[in-house]
Amino acid sequence: MGDQSAAGRRAPHRRRLEPEDLIRRWSDQTGLQADGAASMVAVLANLKLSVIVLTGVHAFVDGRLDRCYHSPVRLYQLLLDQIGA
Repeated sequence: MGDQSAAGRRAPHRRRLEPEDLIRRWSDQTGLQADGAASMVAVLANLKLSVIVLTGVHAFVDGRLDRCYHSPVRLYQLLLDQIGA
């Protein structure tokens, strides 16, 4: 038995999964192929972040926050670049 503390160990289910890992697992379980899905995962992640940012902007406009922390404009530019628009 080692002297390793619980804080030093990382549970297997808590490790970071890359988009390729998730897509491979999905493909293994469904038997379907997902060509180009990793880029789609990035697009969806940025879309989700843009909605979170817009929620914060809405809270600022409603007076529930005292400052606007981030503008979603750069995120939308990134999203348009990612989808090739």
